[in-house]
Amino acid sequence: MTGRKPSVTPPAAVRQPASTISASVPVPVKATSKHSLTKVQIAALKQRLERASQSLHHLPRQPGERPDGVRSAWPELAYASRWATPKTSNSWQPTPAEIDDMALLLDAVMTRGPMLRQLVWARANRVPWQMLQRRFNRSRSHLFLLHIRALNLISDALPATKT
Repeated sequence: MTGRKPSVTPPAAVRQPASTISASVPVPVKATSKHSLTKVQIAALKQRLERASQSLHHLPRQPGERPDGVRSAWPELAYASRWATPKTSNSWQPTPAEIDDMALLLDAVMTRGPMLRQLVWARANRVPWQMLQRRFNRSRSHLFLLHIRALNLISDALPATKT
């Protein structure tokens, strides 16, 4: 006879559910949408969200609207000089229709919970799945299903478009 003790599995009443093991991000409540989107509609909504992200990024800023802590070692004369080259990052300006669509999409995204909202906006900004896996402590397939569910809920929150 060996000195090992037999392994005993705790009874079901003592075991913790899997959702309480990972306490970093709460498990979202299962929400159902009115309808499921097709792959084509999902791709179109993803493109709209990416375009909204780009539009928000390229909106013109006022000179004093820089984030705190962003400084440059170059003197202001270098920026105000007539020989200074124009900024190439903001060469594209969003149209009023794109800004209106961005506002609609942002309103629809803001109606979701924090985890779904962060996931959708991160994917609109093309954050890699691997970084999101670390951030939310979830597998890629689980995050993908949450992303699709969030897109369905966002499409339900959007007003009906005329075709």
